[in-house]
Amino acid sequence: MSGNRHPRPPAGAALAILAMCVSGGLPGIGEAHAGGLVDHRATYAMTMVRSGGQGGMSGARGAMVYEFRDTCDGWQVDTKVYLRLRSGRGPEMETVRLVSSWEAKDGSGFRFRVTEKTGGEVSEEIRGVAVTDEDGGIAEYTRPKPFTVKLPRDTIFPTAHLRSLIKTGSDGGKHLSRVVFDGGTLENPYVVGAQVRPRRGAPDAWRARMAYFPFNSRAQTPEFELGVDYGDDGVVQSVLQDFGDHQIEARITRLEKLDAPIC
Repeated sequence: MSGNRHPRPPAGAALAILAMCVSGGLPGIGEAHAGGLVDHRATYAMTMVRSGGQGGMSGARGAMVYEFRDTCDGWQVDTKVYLRLRSGRGPEMETVRLVSSWEAKDGSGFRFRVTEKTGGEVSEEIRGVAVTDEDGGIAEYTRPKPFTVKLPRDTIFPTAHLRSLIKTGSDGGKHLSRVVFDGGTLENPYVVGAQVRPRRGAPDAWRARMAYFPFNSRAQTPEFELGVDYGDDGVVQSVLQDFGDHQIEARITRLEKLDAPIC
């Protein structure tokens, strides 16, 4: 991977994975409602844990607020990521990334919206919808420009992928590979390969290492990788984003339980 690649805060699939939690550590999570995932708002501190060296990404600090809600017929995810990034010995650059998505529980539809501001100016906008059926599906982007992407058969959306990871861990599985559409980038969908292992000393909790490959790319190395500590009730303890030449970690600092809907 190029050392000049702009580091992206977690979006789409990565953000959906932030809907999981290791038991204990922080107060506020009660019983999970139907589906096993709890409605919650979590705040994460973000820091660079490995830099890109001379000329590469040399600094990152910030915070993320993540909100996950059950809407009875689907799941709503809203995230705001604030980062101050430094490349080489240059000045810090402020980046704010807003991500909002809604996913149908039956897997038939997905809406997504991404806005990124760099130095106070809008640097990226992504909008669109996606639908699936037994033969695959289609994603229609309206921004940055209108275009469509054909989705292969068995494509799933972020929260469905999250639930698959939980089930893999619960069933004692070690590997999971799925095609995931998250709408967070123009390279979607991704082939996501995950290695899942139990977390030592934590019941019903796992550690996953995930590699993201753009579906239409022949690259032998992933575009990025994620290391995630998670449990079976819906909140992540930490996410390590690995971009090859640098790593950024998001670690939970505050957790609020939100009221589940009456469906």
